[in-house]
Amino acid sequence: MAVTAAGTPYVESSDLVANYPGDSLALANRVDQVMQAPTQNAQTGTAYTAVLLDAGKTVTRSNAAASTHTIPAQATIAWAANTQLNFLNIGAGIVTITPAATVTINGTPLTLATSKGGSLVRTASNVWTFIPFLGGPSSPVVNEGGSTGVTFSTLTNPDGDGINYRLAVWNASGTLVVTAPGLAQLLVVAGGGGGGSFTGGGGGCVRWGSFVIPAATQTVTIGAGGAANTPGGNSILGSVLRSGGGAPGESIADRFSGVGGGGSPGGYNKLTTDLHAGGGQGGTVYGGADQPTGILNLITGSSIEYGAGGRGTGGAGTANRGRGGATGSFIGGSGVVIARWEI
Repeated sequence: MAVTAAGTPYVESSDLVANYPGDSLALANRVDQVMQAPTQNAQTGTAYTAVLLDAGKTVTRSNAAASTHTIPAQATIAWAANTQLNFLNIGAGIVTITPAATVTINGTPLTLATSKGGSLVRTASNVWTFIPFLGGPSSPVVNEGGSTGVTFSTLTNPDGDGINYRLAVWNASGTLVVTAPGLAQLLVVAGGGGGGSFTGGGGGCVRWGSFVIPAATQTVTIGAGGAANTPGGNSILGSVLRSGGGAPGESIADRFSGVGGGGSPGGYNKLTTDLHAGGGQGGTVYGGADQPTGILNLITGSSIEYGAGGRGTGGAGTANRGRGGATGSFIGGSGVVIARWEI
């Protein structure tokens, strides 16, 4: 009786392995994939092009530098219908899945940070869909060379939980170029207010928390310290987060509008868990409270005070800390913007 193998007729009594070696090998490989755990193809270079035998396997990528993972066209490799290609990045460098000419890959982002993975499913000739493995929000993909006014560094296990971070610090205005959206921790500190004749300036407002940064060139603005009796400037990271400058002599109601604590009212000003500004030190004439406390933040891996109010002595506010100017009409300190994300 004649039956078919891959569309080719053959006789039941024939030697299938001898007569159809390619089909037999493909069948044996498929049985192995179903009956046991998929094998891995470990790649350690910075460029790799997928091959037919990657189907059903997991290709691991491990390199400290950025790398590419190219998917060839149907004319180059005869991909079977419904082929699935699995990837896992176990290196520190970003892996970018790259389609060859004439190939379309749907789904975003086509990038794998460390410990991230996904699958490509062939849905038509030269058309694939990328499905990222779930595992928590991804970190943003940042073009560090294209970003400006920023210093990048790596934080190794700063919180003692085994997680490493990429740290970006702007002491002056600049940009952050994000090519794929992701979750980052942000600290945005406005400029401190300038001190008055008898009161210290209010500390710049401090905002921090976790935010998704969209894929775009984000403009970063660093608020300047205020002149005597003048509010500090606002600090901003694109459309993601902004922080209002501190000013002397504001009321409690003014502080809840998102600006820094006042000099004359003085006092510690913690509005919410992620919004804070220090009040300026009150002078003897106005009788304000002597509590120009800032907020200690560990985003850089070290405990640093941000947004403190101006003191009775001490001169100008500390630069890039958002401190208010001291009593005696001293200027406030400039703000800062800091971001970090898991790597």
